[in-house]
Amino acid sequence: MKMSEYEENDGARFGVARVMMVVVLLVAVFVVLPSAMADEHEEEEWEDESEHEEPEYTMDQVLEFLEAKWPAGYELLDEIKREESAAEYVEAVEMAARVMEEYHAHAEVSEKAAEAFLSVMKLEMELDELWERVWEGEEDDGKLMKEIRELHGKIFDLQIGIDEEELSLLKREVKELEGMLADRRKNRDRIITEDVEEMLGEILEEREEDEEEEDEEDEEED
Repeated sequence: MKMSEYEENDGARFGVARVMMVVVLLVAVFVVLPSAMADEHEEEEWEDESEHEEPEYTMDQVLEFLEAKWPAGYELLDEIKREESAAEYVEAVEMAARVMEEYHAHAEVSEKAAEAFLSVMKLEMELDELWERVWEGEEDDGKLMKEIRELHGKIFDLQIGIDEEELSLLKREVKELEGMLADRRKNRDRIITEDVEEMLGEILEEREEDEEEEDEEDEEED
């Protein structure tokens, strides 16, 4: 196998931190959380020591989310905490927080979309591990590429499913808007009358207040 395209990365692509790299790529467009925390043992709200907004989630919430929804990610985070520097642990927690944020964003579309998003994240990590094995060049490339293609297919299907859920939501919103427009057209004359009467009432009330103020001023001058 030709290795040059992988060797150019100089090995930096892999290591303990590599398994979180996919997360960065997938959520790079999301809101960046603050890059500083009090220390690796801090269990309270993260401190905003940068120009970014305060994070939406506490560390406890992030860890609880991973433990419930992504046990492998929780174990990986614990491994990074034990074996890597505090800065790398903080960065990994922030990445996990972005995943949590995006999960909840998908949940606003549907629970199915949220779970599909999480499945994509997990499969992306598996895919990254397969590419590492390709880079190492110690296994049959044909077999590995077959596995990679199958994973890509699963990811593609999940992403299509997410798109379909978002489309369904848009269709429901469009249907609701169409209903509102139909209702407004049906009640056109009543709505216009109510709007005009409301505006007239506000004007008359303001005029009356102005007249009262003028009368009071006249009395004071006398």
